[in-house]
Amino acid sequence: MPENITHITLPGRRNEVIVTVAFAYGFLRESTASFGMGHLAEHCLCAQLKQDKRFKDAWGHIDDRNLVINIRLSRANHKKLLEDGILKTISETAQSISPAILKTEKLRICAEIDERYNSTVPFVSEYVKGALIKGPRKLARARVSQLKVLRKASMKSLSKTLGVIVSAPYRIFVGDSGAVSARGGHDGAAPTARALAPRLDVTFSKKRHFKLRPHKTESAFVIAFRIAGIETSLEQGLVTGFVADEIYESFRGIAHSQGAYEPYYEILIEREYGIVWFGLYSRAKISSDIGTSFCAMVDSVLKSKGLDAKLKAYKRDKADQMRADWTDPAERQDWIVEDSIEGRKISDLAMALDILKGITVEKAKAVGREVFDSKSAYVFR
Repeated sequence: MPENITHITLPGRRNEVIVTVAFAYGFLRESTASFGMGHLAEHCLCAQLKQDKRFKDAWGHIDDRNLVINIRLSRANHKKLLEDGILKTISETAQSISPAILKTEKLRICAEIDERYNSTVPFVSEYVKGALIKGPRKLARARVSQLKVLRKASMKSLSKTLGVIVSAPYRIFVGDSGAVSARGGHDGAAPTARALAPRLDVTFSKKRHFKLRPHKTESAFVIAFRIAGIETSLEQGLVTGFVADEIYESFRGIAHSQGAYEPYYEILIEREYGIVWFGLYSRAKISSDIGTSFCAMVDSVLKSKGLDAKLKAYKRDKADQMRADWTDPAERQDWIVEDSIEGRKISDLAMALDILKGITVEKAKAVGREVFDSKSAYVFR
């Protein structure tokens, strides 16, 4: 083959192939002056690929470290793509992006940012991440400045960004539901791959209490906790998710007693670290003892006699979701690609289900007490 390609066996017998190209380029490669250009480049590249009659669809995403482009095409066109060179095709597409596409995608992303920052929950989420993480999230507060960067974006600045992206380290994955040699296939567990992008040095703030910048006329409360990153086991992530779900259900009761809007919680998991936070906002003044109430509520949740039944329901629902993801071609490819570029052991459905099956109430309580310890909480008011 002209390029180093990892093959993935997809479910079904479709006459189509999914090609994924992952580049070691993310938000953390960008300065404040260029922050958001990678996002724009990803949008424009996918829009241009969709205009190519050889391809059925194209989509992608960008995060702190990596930019991923997916292309869906027929098996016949896939063979031609291999002959031409996948990276070469991506590069040529990048050079052919039209001014019309640039204009359309600029407007689309600017509208998304406007909507995000005019909504309390996303606004607070960005503020929390920017305050807690000193290093990889140093640009979180600068996301608002993306509007300035994007509105000034030109064909010249777009071309420069695309040049950096296609020159970055990359990996190619080909998902095919047809016959794929076992030598190159990922049907089961595989050795841990080296991460595509370098590891980050993460430093958390030493502060525990923060003044939350008000948004519009609403008052808000957020309590956050540090959790393990995705370098740790799948089990840890599943258990943390279960406990957080249970805490959130009880947190809704506290929020409503405060006359607040529907509360929310969010989990951010990067390779080296993670954060889970619970928040509420209200037009009324939020009680000063809500932090104490939250910690007492967590203790009550972990002592609940019904936790065993709830864990069984969680495991049943999560298993159904895993099976659905594994039998969907695009979802399976995403699963394996993410494991690979993040440097994790590549898991399969059977392995994931075994890990899920082994989770116990005792494990959930232990993780809950460790993660949601009041002494380690970060409070925003």
